[in-house]
Amino acid sequence: VLASELAVRSSDTRAEGDLEKVFGIIARETGDLAGAETHLTAAQDIAKRRDDPLLLGEATRAKADVHRRQGRNRETLQCLNVSHRIFEQLRARREIADVDSRITSLESEFLDVVRKWSESIESKDHYTQGHCERVADLACALAARSGLDAQSLFWFRIGAMLHDVGKLVISSEVLNKPGPLSPIEWEMVRQHPVHGVEMLKEIEFPWDVRPIVESHHERWDGKGYPHGLAGEDIPLTARILCIADVYDALTSARSYKRPLSHQEALDVMRHDIGHQFDPALFPAFEEVASELAKSRGGTRAPVTRLRLEGAVVGATDELTGLPLRRAFLDRAREALAAQTPVSLLVIDIDHFKIINDTYGHLAGDTVLREVASIMRQHLRAGDFLGRYAGDEFVAVLSGTTADDAVKVGESLRTAVHGITMSPDRSSPMSATISVGVACAMEVGISIEQLFENADRALYEAKRHGRDVVVQDGIADVASREPALRVEEFVGRAVERQRLTQLLDESLHSGARVVSVVGEAGVGKSSLVRQLAPEVRMRAGSLVVGRCADADVRVPLGPWAAVLQAIRVLRVVAERPWRQLPLLLSDATGTA
Repeated sequence: VLASELAVRSSDTRAEGDLEKVFGIIARETGDLAGAETHLTAAQDIAKRRDDPLLLGEATRAKADVHRRQGRNRETLQCLNVSHRIFEQLRARREIADVDSRITSLESEFLDVVRKWSESIESKDHYTQGHCERVADLACALAARSGLDAQSLFWFRIGAMLHDVGKLVISSEVLNKPGPLSPIEWEMVRQHPVHGVEMLKEIEFPWDVRPIVESHHERWDGKGYPHGLAGEDIPLTARILCIADVYDALTSARSYKRPLSHQEALDVMRHDIGHQFDPALFPAFEEVASELAKSRGGTRAPVTRLRLEGAVVGATDELTGLPLRRAFLDRAREALAAQTPVSLLVIDIDHFKIINDTYGHLAGDTVLREVASIMRQHLRAGDFLGRYAGDEFVAVLSGTTADDAVKVGESLRTAVHGITMSPDRSSPMSATISVGVACAMEVGISIEQLFENADRALYEAKRHGRDVVVQDGIADVASREPALRVEEFVGRAVERQRLTQLLDESLHSGARVVSVVGEAGVGKSSLVRQLAPEVRMRAGSLVVGRCADADVRVPLGPWAAVLQAIRVLRVVAERPWRQLPLLLSDATGTA
């Protein structure tokens, strides 16, 4: 209050605007979402009056997070787009050193929000669990083969995941009707691309996703809907998505048919080349789809149905073999209805985007399968594990207190930390997970509230450096040293890319020494520590020693820290080391 009064008295609108932003963030973090929106709106107004794009971008991004926590996906995307546009305009301003990292972080938030919105689409249709994500994966692979650049592919994926957003206005009864649709019902379904465009019209994406949403049901011969476009009048992005959409529909279970195998689906689709599908795109699609099928054992696994108490409640994920979101919701509601303690773990694979970008999406599939398998092995009898979306998993622990749930989460984290994979590469790869834990101790809590609590804890786990388990409502992360928040490290993107390149080269050509030179305080240590997820992903360990005051003489001080870390991590086999007692005061003579 005093700071606000001083800012008003001094007529310093800059300070006043920054204070409104800070007040908004504080209100958001303390759960006062309505107050947060009021303060952040005031910060936006001040930023517009004084023509301060940086404050406007920051306040708008913070407001996006408020809307996200309120479940207002449309408004969240509107704010994210405004922030993205502002930060893009600030790229050329050298005084905004971390603008690239802000844009990268924003784009990650785009994917998270769009993924959750696509889940809300699928929650209305019992037979489309995972459909948007699968279609996006296949369509992006085909788009890349067709020449779209990396930046365009990112926004293409956004449009692909939202291609059925218009179905939100169609009733669940129509979407899940087991028999033929009536003419009126069929017309309602045919209008979902138009409804989708209407829902997105006020969201100004940096790349035009509208044609994907509006035209993915058009046909090459002009007999599609909603506008009857034909041939190359249909946007290329929509033609690509059309093929991927049909393939996934054919190879997934529906109320009226069994899932087809990969080869059966291709045989059916070949009859529509030049009718429904662009003849020039189809050969590339066959190559992409065949590579995908080969990576999954030569055929697309049929989507099975999971039964709880005799009722069909959701599909099983074809990649991991785990039940999907609908089965999770039913199991969680069943557990909550028993009026016993129920704990929920929300689990996220750390830096999964880096894995996909570095090794490719097929390697990412390997990581998902391996992580799912190891977690399934380490859960207890009666625990439920499901794939919620993308690289996010959920575990329902019935009759389990929060303390015990944290122990289970820690056992999963440790188990995943110990596995090494080699997805058709000469060098190994590994992954880590972050876990958010929430417990429903009182009667009457909804699964939505329980999930929100666990998701908030997962967010805190990511803020604390990832690879950690955090319980909702517990501020401190037990038994963990404070971690560097590398996601907030500013600038040095080019240098980090170069270090990553040198790291890769060293894996194949042998060890090398790299010197990072600069004045004190410019971020050399932070730059090196940024490599931690890259090193870990390659099944390595990052150990650091600093030339600081130590109990051992210079120049052995930093080596003491390095060797101690090596001992703790056990990254080399134990063997006699004559010089070790000189370096470590508690040495036993082995390392």
